[in-house]
Amino acid sequence: MQGNPYPIQIADLFKSSVIYQMPLYQRQYCWTPKNELARYKDDLSRIFETYTSANPEQIFLGAIVLQEEKRDSVAQSERRTVIDGQQRITTIFLTIAALAEYSYEKHWLKESTSLIKNYMVSKGSDSEDFPLIKPTHLDIAQLNLITSKLAAHSIFALQGGGDKSGTLSVAYQFIKNEIVESLIKEMDQNESKNTFESFLDSFLNSFVIADITLNDKHDPNEVFDRLNTAGQKLGIIDLIRNNVFRPYSGNFHKAETFFNSSWQPFEKRLTKKFSDRNSVEAIRKQADGFFFPFALNKRNTIAKSVLVRELKDLWKNSTSKQMISEMDQYIDHYFVWLEGKDFKSRIPPNYSSGLRQKIIDLHQLKIPNTLTPFLMRCLFELKNGNLTEPEVQKTFEIIESFLFRRSIVFQEEGTGYHAIFKRLWADTKGDPLKVRNKMPTRTKEFPDDKQFVNAILSVDIYKKKFEKYCLLKYEEHLANQTFEIYPEQVIETTDHISPQSTTGLKKTEKEEHLRTLHLWGNLLPMSGRLNRKKSNKKVSVIYKELKKYSRFESTINWHTSYSGQGEWTPTLIDDRSKKISSWALTRWKS
Repeated sequence: MQGNPYPIQIADLFKSSVIYQMPLYQRQYCWTPKNELARYKDDLSRIFETYTSANPEQIFLGAIVLQEEKRDSVAQSERRTVIDGQQRITTIFLTIAALAEYSYEKHWLKESTSLIKNYMVSKGSDSEDFPLIKPTHLDIAQLNLITSKLAAHSIFALQGGGDKSGTLSVAYQFIKNEIVESLIKEMDQNESKNTFESFLDSFLNSFVIADITLNDKHDPNEVFDRLNTAGQKLGIIDLIRNNVFRPYSGNFHKAETFFNSSWQPFEKRLTKKFSDRNSVEAIRKQADGFFFPFALNKRNTIAKSVLVRELKDLWKNSTSKQMISEMDQYIDHYFVWLEGKDFKSRIPPNYSSGLRQKIIDLHQLKIPNTLTPFLMRCLFELKNGNLTEPEVQKTFEIIESFLFRRSIVFQEEGTGYHAIFKRLWADTKGDPLKVRNKMPTRTKEFPDDKQFVNAILSVDIYKKKFEKYCLLKYEEHLANQTFEIYPEQVIETTDHISPQSTTGLKKTEKEEHLRTLHLWGNLLPMSGRLNRKKSNKKVSVIYKELKKYSRFESTINWHTSYSGQGEWTPTLIDDRSKKISSWALTRWKS
C-alpha cells in the first residue's frame, strides 16, 4: 500500500495530473439533499464560519481507497480507480464545478477559469481538458451537461451514457443553490469577491480526506467486497456486478470493453422502465429482486443472506460472459411476475389465451413471492421446449386452486410456503401430476371439496387479502368475460347487502345477522360513489337504485334472483352462499 494514509487537503487531492475513474462495478451516484448532502452542507457551513476565527477547524471527510493504474508515459495523466469513496469524491468535484459556475455568473472570469484549469481538468497528453473524474457509465451524460455550463473554459465531454437528469444533476443543483450561493449570502448579503475567495480557500484547505492508494498486489474487487460489508448498504446488483468484473481486475480498458458489449445491455434490460414501474425505488427493487429467484434455480438451498457468496461459488468456473448469459435468459420470465397495474403488458403476447389467463389469475390472487422461482422456471422451460403450454397452464391452475382453497379454509395470507416451493422444480420438473402430488404436505394440506364448501358457507371474507379476488372471479363468471385486472381496481369497494347495523334486532336475530354479515354471499362489488349513496340503507329501499346504477353483473344477478323475496335475511344469504360454493367447486378443483 502506498500514497498518503494521512488526511490531505482538497487542494492537494484534485491535481491536474491525476484522473479519478469509477470502476464499472460501482453503483451510480446516490447522495441526496435530504440525507448525505444535508450533512455535507452542515460541515461546509461550520468550516466557513470558523475560517477567520482564532482556532479554525478542519473537517475530516473520511477516506478514499484508490487503485493506481499503469500508464505508458510520464506525459500522460496518472489514473486512479476509486475502489471506495465514489460518492465523496464526486460530491467534492461537483462543489468545485458549482464554485466555478457561481464565479462565472458573477463575471469573475479569472477566478472561474483558474478553478477549472487547476482543479477540474487534466493536463495530461492523452486527456487534456477532460474532467478529472470519470463517473460510472450511467452518470456520464449528467456530468457532461454540468460541465458544459462552465463557459469560462471548455471542458471536453466524456464518452458514456445514461439519462441527462437524475440524482447527480439534483445533487449539483442543491450544491450550487443551497450550499455555495446560500452560505456565501449568509456571510455577506453583497456576495463580494472577497467573501467568495474566503469560502473557496476554506473549502480547498480546511476539508481534509485520507488518500489510500493500493498497489498492484491488491485485488480491487476483493477490497470492494470487504469495504462494503458494512456502512451504507449496496444493492445486490452492485455486488453481483463486482463478481462479474472480477476476471478483469487490473485491466480497466478490457473491463470497459466488456461493460459496453455485455454488462450494460444486460443491466439495461434488467432495469427497464415500465409505465407502472418507473420510479428510482421501483427500478432498484426490480433489479435487486431478480437475483434471488434466479439463484434458487441454480441451487435451491441458497439462503438470501448469503446469495452473493453462493453465486460467486457457483460461478467459480464460469467466464463473465457465461454469467451474464445465464442470467439474461431469465429476465423476461421474471418480468412476467413483477407486480404493478400494468403487469398484463409483461406477459408475452405469443402465449395462448388459457395460459395468459392463468398468469393473470395468479397475479390477482397475489401469490407469495416464494413461488416466483418455480413460476419463472416453468416459463423458461416452456421457451426451451421442455414443457408444453397445456402442461404449464395445468400446473398454474393446480397452484391457484391450492393457494385459494387454503386461503378460504384456513384464512391464510400467503405465508409459510417456502419449504414447498423452493424444491418444487427439483421434485416435479413442472409435470402437473407430480405438482399435484407434491402440493399437500405434512403441514400444508390441499383442502377437499367438503372443507372448501363449508368454509364458503361459514368463513368471513370481508376485508381479507383475497376478498376482492373472490368477488372479481365471480363477476367474471357471471359476465362470462375477463374484466380489467384487479390492481387497476375495477372493484373499488365491497359493500354488504344487509346493513351492518344491528339496531332494533332481537338477540337471536342479532346472532344470525352477525354470523352471515361478512360471508361471501352477503357481499357485492360496488363503485365508491354508489357505495356512499347506498350507505346503511335497507336493501328494500335501494333495490331499484342498485339495479339502475351498478355496472356489475353480480349486483344484477343478485337483484334478479332475490328482489321478489322481500327483505334480505340470513336465510337468503345462506342460499346465495350455497350457489357460490357450487360454482367455486368447479372453478377451483381439488
